[in-house]
Amino acid sequence: MATREITAAGLTVKTTDEVREDLRDAIHGSSEFGEETSVGSSSVMGQIIDVHADSISEMDDLAQALYDAFNLDSAEGVALDNLASLVGVIRKAATYSTVTLTLGGVATTVIPAGSRARVPDGTIFAIDEEATIGGGGTVDADATATETGPLEAAAGSVTEIVDAVSGWNTVTNAADATLGTNTETDEELLARRERSLAIGGNCTDQAIRANLEQLEDITSATVISNRTLVTDSFGIPGKAFLCVLWPDSGIDEDRVAETIWASMPAGIYPHGSEEKLITDDQGYEQTVRFEYATPLSIYLIANVTTKAGYPIDGDDLIENALLNFGNAFRPGQNVEPDYFEGYVLYDSNDRVEGIAAITILAKVGGWPGGGDDVPIDISLVNIADFDSARIQVNS
Repeated sequence: MATREITAAGLTVKTTDEVREDLRDAIHGSSEFGEETSVGSSSVMGQIIDVHADSISEMDDLAQALYDAFNLDSAEGVALDNLASLVGVIRKAATYSTVTLTLGGVATTVIPAGSRARVPDGTIFAIDEEATIGGGGTVDADATATETGPLEAAAGSVTEIVDAVSGWNTVTNAADATLGTNTETDEELLARRERSLAIGGNCTDQAIRANLEQLEDITSATVISNRTLVTDSFGIPGKAFLCVLWPDSGIDEDRVAETIWASMPAGIYPHGSEEKLITDDQGYEQTVRFEYATPLSIYLIANVTTKAGYPIDGDDLIENALLNFGNAFRPGQNVEPDYFEGYVLYDSNDRVEGIAAITILAKVGGWPGGGDDVPIDISLVNIADFDSARIQVNS
């Protein structure tokens, strides 16, 4: 008879038939029923057993599915996404086909962004930005398919205007569309994960951050890349990345610079206000830049309703728990009052007993009041800074 267990060989569960036999044996072996009880599928007791056997077997199937979700050879869908993400590989989303359209008509006609044209009975494209027909009667405009996937549009095939605009009379495409892609399949994701492990992952944002946080004098780091060609909302130039470090003093900056240089992709610009010169292994001087996070003083108030079991030093325990949670913050991490509440209520190390309800208020630069129970956005170059003198517990 099979036994539910996890061994070196893996997980063993029971089949529905095995579960049914277990239940029948239990009935026959019980003092209430005994050997004479009919347990066949045509009997009342047998039908009850069958119902329970199916239900228990479903739990076995769920246990097997959860176990398989951690096995690369059997994981599928989201389970495989989770396993791949552990090594910094993210499933590629579907992308859109793109094309350059030549729009013809009356000079000075303005064609709004999003205006559509199509291959007759085929792919529809929407222009990315507003376009104005020039004096020559045409203007080129980049356009994106309205659906994802490798949707084709051969040169000269986009000829039908979908959204009529007065003064816009013709449309065509001089070149084939650049094809989009479908969502990466499980097989493709698994293969790319294997390739990523084969070549190493030392140049990813995650790897640079991990390498920096290996330095004993760095508490936390945030690394973000701008893979576009223009400056992004964080002020990071195109094709550059920014390392934001904490704390802002007592750090061996030479080691920091060497670590960033050893981890960064070739030809990518390290951005930041702090500069250090290092000498690479070819003898050339290289400038490495990074940034220190600027601390923002966070004030917390915990309003607590207690119940039986609340310890005498409960207020101090809550204060310590809030401080422990806050001290683990990294640059750019938002302050979420709900997360602080959950930490005090449920964390395995800092959970405080005897709390019927808790509400956390948070504010930058001063004591919070009513309405300050909403998230506080922290920019990439800042870090939420916590201190016991800025934590008040009311119970």
